[in-house]
Amino acid sequence: MGVSILFLIIFGLKPGLDFIGGTMIEVEFTDYRPSQKEIQEKLKDLKLGEIKIQSTDQRSVILRFKTID
Repeated sequence: MGVSILFLIIFGLKPGLDFIGGTMIEVEFTDYRPSQKEIQEKLKDLKLGEIKIQSTDQRSVILRFKTID
């Protein structure tokens, strides 16, 4: 327990999207799912900040980023 507390003091907690706010979108592709690099390149011009991409199945991904208007 002491080691756990020590690690919390040193590294702190990194709250997820649930605690800091943001946007989460699930996108499903019809033919094939592009690579994460391709998705990043296409979304780069939208200036959404850091985008986290999580694959969910063969044709869809979850995009997580800061809140958008």
